[in-house]
Amino acid sequence: MPINDNLMLSPAILDHLYGGSLYSIEEQPGKPAQKVRRVITKKLMTVITGVPVTPENDPLSHQFLSGIIQACRIPVTEVCMFCAQTDEINFKYLQDNHPSPIVLMFDITPGDIGLPVYFPHFQLQLFSGITYLSAPDLATLQNDKLLKSKLWLCLKQHFAI
Repeated sequence: MPINDNLMLSPAILDHLYGGSLYSIEEQPGKPAQKVRRVITKKLMTVITGVPVTPENDPLSHQFLSGIIQACRIPVTEVCMFCAQTDEINFKYLQDNHPSPIVLMFDITPGDIGLPVYFPHFQLQLFSGITYLSAPDLATLQNDKLLKSKLWLCLKQHFAI
């Protein structure tokens, strides 16, 4: 049976066939398409935490994180902060909008941000030009000297401190 190339299906039939997963977009003649201006913020470090870390919310973890950033000799203004609880974040978004040489992930696994590679805590992992480092949550790190030293060794290696 030959297929008619000029077959036109109504939106109701398409909706019935595909269960409402297709949407018709109507163009408005005479209106030019607006250009979307993308703002790219380049920072020296990106930090992603599992829970919000603010001076008001968690002063001890905030102070500990600030100490980590200062130990890496990076100004706080050169750090981009995200929280997985409040921000919809994935590695592609980071690459496109907030590229930085290193992404520190506290209480975040590579799968949480959609990375197609898996690596354990305290392993520097280069993927698509960005180095990722995963670690336990800040409260756990702060109270465990061994974990702190593992994190510090990774940061020393990356930043050549």
